[in-house]
Amino acid sequence: MLGQHHHRQSSSDISTFPEIILTSLQTPQDDEHLRNKTLILDVEGGLLRSPSIFPYFMLVAIEAGSFLRGLILLCLYPLLCCLPQEVELQIMVIVCFMGLSEEKVARVARATLPKYFLEDVGREGFEVLRGMKRVTGVCSLLPRIMVEPFLKEYMGLEVVVGREVKMIKGRYVGLLEKESEGKLEQAKFDETEMIGLGCSSSYFGYDHHQLFSWCKEVYLVTPEEKRKWSPLPRDQYPRPLIFHDGRLAFRPTPQATIAMFMWLPVALPLTLLRTLIFLNLPYPIAVAIGSVIGVTTRVINSPVHTGQVGSEPHAQPSSQGHLYVCNHRTLLDPVYISAMLNKQVSAVTYSVSRVTELISPIRTVRMFHGTSTGKSKYLDHFYFFMNPRPAYDVQFMDKMPTKMVIDGKRCESYEVANFVQGEIGRILGFQSTKLTRKEKYLRLAGNEGFADTKE
Repeated sequence: MLGQHHHRQSSSDISTFPEIILTSLQTPQDDEHLRNKTLILDVEGGLLRSPSIFPYFMLVAIEAGSFLRGLILLCLYPLLCCLPQEVELQIMVIVCFMGLSEEKVARVARATLPKYFLEDVGREGFEVLRGMKRVTGVCSLLPRIMVEPFLKEYMGLEVVVGREVKMIKGRYVGLLEKESEGKLEQAKFDETEMIGLGCSSSYFGYDHHQLFSWCKEVYLVTPEEKRKWSPLPRDQYPRPLIFHDGRLAFRPTPQATIAMFMWLPVALPLTLLRTLIFLNLPYPIAVAIGSVIGVTTRVINSPVHTGQVGSEPHAQPSSQGHLYVCNHRTLLDPVYISAMLNKQVSAVTYSVSRVTELISPIRTVRMFHGTSTGKSKYLDHFYFFMNPRPAYDVQFMDKMPTKMVIDGKRCESYEVANFVQGEIGRILGFQSTKLTRKEKYLRLAGNEGFADTKE
């Protein structure tokens, strides 16, 4: 095989140890020396700054599983700290993966984990990776299913090798497959000289020795040097992070996760109270009481004056009515627009679940089939009100025509829609892309966004 050609051997058929080089990765001489070579990258040791992989397993436990699964993992954390690394890993895999379908885990790996991985990338390690002719990512701890989408789509790696979790009929049984000495044989290398990059704290493990034995040189960063690494700035991401899906708005470290579970007993009754207030009370009263119980609402350029719809350009009496276009941050967008206008409006939407329709204080009008990136989309209201101090900003922009003429040519409907989206993005400080709704759902959920209307 091609891989065996690069396994350096002595005359006695015993593998030669690579040259070990301790480095800080902070000098330009290192960059020049490493150019145009094939790199075998220890992802946890040579790319990610944090030495802990617990937050990534917690994300899988909660986002692909449930809060109960996350609570079990959190309760086991003190025990995990006392166990050998391999046993700790096996237990986390059992808790997080057992019984989950491959589709659920793959969705979290594709739509949720990349954001947290990107925030954990060290700029120093990334600079080395960027100058390589070819990079093969090796994950000795994180299962391949968790890290492969991030490494291939956002880091540009061609080959990712990692631990595999056993499956039966499309569901994980929670057991890691045995380590294989021939992991890298699946990667087809050319004649380029190979080097390794990892962390000195994990290099002398059996698995690392087998992987790096393919290399002529291995560059190791000490844990002390890694603690000095700086995060990779967002404007230096190889590929911009456009789509992200997930309920947790923080990195679930053990301390942060404890705080979340301590807050949940208060959050559940509080979100029910806040929801009932918005459902049953007039909007002005609901907004006023909401501010007392922690819900902050701010309106900019309001079209309402003394409780009535005001003057031009926002709300002049018209037989054709008005269409308010929102950025659809959550399902509460049309509800808040209705509250700020102090009048009932109908929400024209692509996606509305039965539960959302039942609890919505405004009438909804369906367009096409029901759609969703996740089956719990109807819980948007509850997750928003579960925050300690949820805040909603509503800004009314200037009135825009539905028919536009540019350079004497009448614009098509999609051009008007794109212009409206561009103006909303400009106000929010975002840059518009050419990605379509279909592409969004394919990236986040792995489907085109059409769901059974009976759900």
